[in-house]
Amino acid sequence: MDLPVMDLPVMENGTERWEGAVTPYVVGEPGHAATAVLERPARAAPDSHGIVLDGAAVRPDDGAAWTHVRGASIRGLRHRHDGTVRQDEYCFRQTVDDRYLIVAVADGVSAGSLSHEAATVAARFGCEVVGDWLASRGPDEIPWEHLLKTLSDLVEKRGRAVLGKRGVDVGTWTATDLAAELATTLVLAVIDLRPDDGSYRVRMVRVGDSSAWVCHASGRWECLHGIKNDGAEIASSDTAALPMVTSFESTPHRVAAGDLLVLMTDGVGDPLGDGDNDLGRFLAEVWAAPPSVLAFGAQVDFARKSFDDDRTAVAIWLG
Repeated sequence: MDLPVMDLPVMENGTERWEGAVTPYVVGEPGHAATAVLERPARAAPDSHGIVLDGAAVRPDDGAAWTHVRGASIRGLRHRHDGTVRQDEYCFRQTVDDRYLIVAVADGVSAGSLSHEAATVAARFGCEVVGDWLASRGPDEIPWEHLLKTLSDLVEKRGRAVLGKRGVDVGTWTATDLAAELATTLVLAVIDLRPDDGSYRVRMVRVGDSSAWVCHASGRWECLHGIKNDGAEIASSDTAALPMVTSFESTPHRVAAGDLLVLMTDGVGDPLGDGDNDLGRFLAEVWAAPPSVLAFGAQVDFARKSFDDDRTAVAIWLG
């Protein structure tokens, strides 16, 4: 039987020469934890991965420009040290007719022991439900409030199932009781992959402090909604979350061809600030063009002192 032909390392003077390297990224002062923390397994959720990476190139038809997508969710230094589960999640998918790209990013509220379950439900089922709706209606017709109610019900259902398997009697638990155990933010975008007049239509719904940004070709960052704690005298970590949705935003946007759209959790958004800092300049530079999937993950995992939360970002290079 013939064996497959394999690429072998180049030989120079009888010595193998290797190319490539994995180098951690540092932005500003990295802090002691960046090199001192040992990764401990998340014993309470052994099936949950600490790092999730993905990438794709999509377009609506053979004549359209490619849109490139990169996604990364990285367990933060605090959770690595404590041996606790990554609470962020993301999902992206193209609709069956290839016309739209659906992207969701969710951040489980840290106080809830099962919030990673809520984030998984919100991101994955959010993309699935919206994809089903888009099979029979346009994005302007998506009932966002109904979507959030559906996802809240699914989060509650998941919580009851997991807690029930652990022997917890949840028969009398209310939605508020369940929200204390599992809750999550959500930012979800529907991107029309066919540009109109030099820009792409984006419909978005947002609950909590996960955020959506545009990095313009000039390198300037623009938040598509209010920047977290902008103008507040005292910074607050309180946020709206599923399944107890007290408020949400649903807004249409246009993103120019050639610009970068990024959905992110506050593990990236908080150090990014208003985008006009060294991290904003770093990300604008390394994301000027789509990097490899592995490089993108390393860039999301940048070391920066005092920022040790989970990091999740999905970046979309449009046109």
